[in-house]
Amino acid sequence: TMNTPFAYPRAAILDPRYTETLSRETTVSTALDAFCHCAESYLSPKSTDISRMFAVDGAKKIYNSLDAIDKLGSDADDPECLKLLRYGLMTGANAGGIAINTTGTGFNHPLGYNLTLYKGLPHGRACGAFMSAYYYYNRTTELGAKLIDDFCEAIGVEWAKVAADIVRWSDVKIGSAYGNALIVVNGTVENFAETELFIGDIPVKEAYVVDRETGEKKRAAFEKRGGRLKVFTPLAYLSSVTILLK
Repeated sequence: TMNTPFAYPRAAILDPRYTETLSRETTVSTALDAFCHCAESYLSPKSTDISRMFAVDGAKKIYNSLDAIDKLGSDADDPECLKLLRYGLMTGANAGGIAINTTGTGFNHPLGYNLTLYKGLPHGRACGAFMSAYYYYNRTTELGAKLIDDFCEAIGVEWAKVAADIVRWSDVKIGSAYGNALIVVNGTVENFAETELFIGDIPVKEAYVVDRETGEKKRAAFEKRGGRLKVFTPLAYLSSVTILLK
C-alpha cells in the first residue's frame, strides 16, 4: 500500500445519498469490510487511544446497522428501507478508515484476499467469514481476550454474538480451525484441533479426515449443534486435510 502525505484530502464530504442505489448485497458486504477494519484495528499492536476511539465508534454504527438490515428481512431489498441506515454506515465506515490509517488491517484481510482472488467472493464477506476464528485465536492470550471484551462491551454486544453474527451475515461456508481438544481414540489420547463449519440442515452420520498427501482416511469425532458442525481434526492432519461428510 502506498502511503504519502499527498494521498490525504484537506476535507472529506460524506453524503450517503450517493450510496442509495447500492443493492442490499453490496451494502452488507461493504459494511462487513468496514466492521473488520474496526475490529482488526482495535486489536492491533499499533493501535492508540485515538485509533481505538474511532474503531469503537465505527464498529457500533456498523454493527447496529447490519443488525437492523438483518431484522428487516426481505424488506431490506427495498432501497427506501435502507435510506435511514446509510448515514450510520457511511460515517461508521469513515471512522474505521481513520482507525486503520494508524494501524493497518490484520488476520481477516490477508485470509479474505485469498477467497476473493481464488473464489471470487466479495471482499467484505470474505473478510467477515474469519471473524469467529479471529476472535477465538486472539482470546488464547490474556491481552487478546481483554481487548476483545473491551471492544464488544463498548459496542454493547457480547463478544461471541458479535463474532457469530458477522460470520452469519458473511454467509460463506468454510471451515475455520482454532483451539485444541484432547479426545480418546481407540484407548489413546490424541491432540486435536476443532474445525467449525456452517452446514445448515445437512444431516451428518459420519465425518472423516483425509490426508491429501497420502490419501489415508480416518474417522473423526464430531458434534453438530443447530447449523454448525465441529469436527475434531488431528493436528498432524491439520495442514493437509479434507473433511468428508456422510
